[in-house]
Amino acid sequence: MAREVLVDWPDVAQSVLARLRANAGRHPGDERFTRLASELRAGSPEAEQWWPRYDIATNHSGTKHLRHPTRGLLTLGHASFTVTDSPEQILVIYSLAEPADDQGQTTREKWSAPALDTA
Repeated sequence: MAREVLVDWPDVAQSVLARLRANAGRHPGDERFTRLASELRAGSPEAEQWWPRYDIATNHSGTKHLRHPTRGLLTLGHASFTVTDSPEQILVIYSLAEPADDQGQTTREKWSAPALDTA
């Protein structure tokens, strides 16, 4: 499903894998991380290819481009924050970004418009 929804799926997937590796490094010897990484690598040829690169990333802000089934292409801004009282939790906030699509319609206008007829 993520491959169809996320326009830039390879970039997002590589970033998630790099954040998993960074979190695993904070918990050396934790079998849950080892098991999850093994499952990801077994289930995805891309993860198997990317894992040996040892990419490490932290939570960040940026933009995600999504294919919505009734609204079309959407652009969302996001920012990630560590929860001070619970540093293992990350708060991620998404907001509608405003770049226009090739028809000149912004994401906010798409959400305000009636849904596309998919029947």
